[in-house]
Amino acid sequence: MKSFFTYLSVFSVDVALGAVCSAVFAGQIVHGISINWIHLGALFFAVIGIYTFDHVFDLSRIHQHALSPRRQIHAQQKTKMLVVMILSLIIAACLSLFLPRNVQIVGLIIAGFMGVYFYSVSRFDTQKVKDIGVSLGYASGIWLPIWASSAEFPPVRDWLMFSLFVINTLLIMMLYAKIDAHADRQESLESFVESHKWFFWLASKLPIIFILMMFWAFIVFDENEKLWIWLPIVQFVAIRLMTRFKMNTLSPVSVRYFGEYSYLIYGCIWFLT
Repeated sequence: MKSFFTYLSVFSVDVALGAVCSAVFAGQIVHGISINWIHLGALFFAVIGIYTFDHVFDLSRIHQHALSPRRQIHAQQKTKMLVVMILSLIIAACLSLFLPRNVQIVGLIIAGFMGVYFYSVSRFDTQKVKDIGVSLGYASGIWLPIWASSAEFPPVRDWLMFSLFVINTLLIMMLYAKIDAHADRQESLESFVESHKWFFWLASKLPIIFILMMFWAFIVFDENEKLWIWLPIVQFVAIRLMTRFKMNTLSPVSVRYFGEYSYLIYGCIWFLT
């Protein structure tokens, strides 16, 4: 069972499943309906392709003797990862041909920004922007194409739910940065955690912002829609409990599993509508 979950993690299937569940949730918030399976399929394979590329990208920047246990597994599976990456991106591109033009354009813009992001990380040899960049890229890849299929500018309620989602994603990325700090130093990768001032300032402000936006959302949403707000709240509480009580007792792998699979909570929207 452990090797099964490890295999899913290596090829970022866990991240892709979380993205699909999150997209179903976003579709319900924006349109009041579940988005179509072609859209979900394109997102699923795009996430696998991009995140697998990210793993291979990191391997190219680290000396083999300094690899952490997690990246040693990536190194062992590098050939398979390259094949999965290429096939996934091809499948995602083919599926995107059947999506609305606005969604295609937004997808290309996001892909362009991700290209600039990876180039910046490589060009300036820095990890400090990586956690924030991954968080914004992940959230944007889920929400923006759904907004693009709507002719209207997103209302306040949509922005509130998007913000709650982004904050949770940032908190999870910061959790990863914290547990990976030792491995990052071993691999000579500059970690966001090493920038103590920024890291702890952001860590102290995000929960406050989340709580304020949560109360605002309860005011803005209709009575029959307020149940949806509890999904990001449940994820937020789980992240806070993990950060406060379990992070120092669990292995980095277990904490990472927790982070990736916490997005499956958004799949509950299927049962709430």
